[in-house]
Amino acid sequence: MPEPELKNEIQEVWKLFRETDEKFKESDRMIQESRKEWQDRAMSFEKTIQESRKEWQDRAKYVDDLFSVQWGKLIEALVKPGVLKLFKARGIQVHQAYPNAESQRNGDRMELDLLLTNDKDVVVIEVKTTLRIEDVRWHLEKLSKFFSFFPRYKGSHVYGAVTGLKIVEDADRFAYKQGLFVLKVGTEDMIEIANDEKFRPKDFSLEMV
Repeated sequence: MPEPELKNEIQEVWKLFRETDEKFKESDRMIQESRKEWQDRAMSFEKTIQESRKEWQDRAKYVDDLFSVQWGKLIEALVKPGVLKLFKARGIQVHQAYPNAESQRNGDRMELDLLLTNDKDVVVIEVKTTLRIEDVRWHLEKLSKFFSFFPRYKGSHVYGAVTGLKIVEDADRFAYKQGLFVLKVGTEDMIEIANDEKFRPKDFSLEMV
């Protein structure tokens, strides 16, 4: 049997171990609670970020939609009234104008900003706030598929035109070289054809089957 003093020391050591163990358990509990608290805060913060992102996306969409509507009205006010006369002066006797012409075929969709027609000619106009070379290329791509989406015009001559309130990257020169008409805001804020008299428009119907 241990001596009384040794026994007391052993008991003190075990007591210390137990107290230390309890402190470790308490510390672990506090760590777990702190971790959960931070996780909850992080989740709350992430939720706030997601809600803020959605709010800004909704606002941006609203602004884009509002701008598109106003831009559409502006183009209609600038382009549509005199555009038929402009092309008649260039020998293309179009007499009907259809803004926002749309067609859906086999799950695909094509929307044209402005479509001018008569019994044998079609002019497809692409309208942009800022006209870039990429926009011209995209319009050329649409022209190459025009009959696929608007088969009723097969047999017609198909011409293309582009316009923008602002033209960058020499997109007008690029469009000219591709055989496209370029419409610009001229004197008295009226739309006019910028192509010179030497320009010969490309008939895109010749490249479509």
